[in-house]
Amino acid sequence: MRGNKIEHWLNGKLVVQVEKGTPPYYDLVSQSKYKNITGWGEVTRGHILIQDEGPKTLFRNIKIRPLD
Repeated sequence: MRGNKIEHWLNGKLVVQVEKGTPPYYDLVSQSKYKNITGWGEVTRGHILIQDEGPKTLFRNIKIRPLD
């Protein structure tokens, strides 16, 4: 995410490109598993969120760097 522009890449292929706060963005959220979480995706500043997709997730050697 850079500003309000969101890109999601999977295995080197762009799978989602949308601007946060636009009707297409809210349409995608309404179709997601997060649709019933009030205010999901509305925070503009704060901590980094790392989500998991199962009962147990392990992370190792995470590197976070600023976008150029």
